[in-house]
Amino acid sequence: MGIIEYLMTIVEDSRLCRMKLLDLFRERLKTERQRLGLTQAQLGAAAKIDRRTQYKYEIGTNEPNISYLKGVESAGVDIPFTLFGQRSDELIGTVDWPLLWQAVEDVALFTSRRLPDCSDAIKRDLVERLYLAYQEHKQAKRTLTQRHERNLIVDEIWNEQVNG
Repeated sequence: MGIIEYLMTIVEDSRLCRMKLLDLFRERLKTERQRLGLTQAQLGAAAKIDRRTQYKYEIGTNEPNISYLKGVESAGVDIPFTLFGQRSDELIGTVDWPLLWQAVEDVALFTSRRLPDCSDAIKRDLVERLYLAYQEHKQAKRTLTQRHERNLIVDEIWNEQVNG
């Protein structure tokens, strides 16, 4: 599942809204590449993809995944702008993007292994609860660098949800 598709399950389950988001994403991605003065090959290289794949993202025939977004972010692409149309500096203090990415990745891994038929509503709830838990850990200055530590938190949240 591409990141746009996954985010759409979080935002709204609507085919029309998904199509609109994809159109806006591809336009904003190209705008960001041009703002940075990069060619498609250069931006693709930052994300470890070839120019042809970068081109497909920009015309909307392919959907990016999280590793792609992280790669282009390292090249200077403003991810909140490409996804939601708001510049990062407008969102300061509202979303901790690295923590959100981590929560999305960890829920995707957890559900693919343990709950392959998990509903989108449950995934959204897990991402939200996991993101909040990660924020609490960060505020308490506890690290979450080890996958094992994060897996324990996901398991705990899942058990709370199942057991009410």
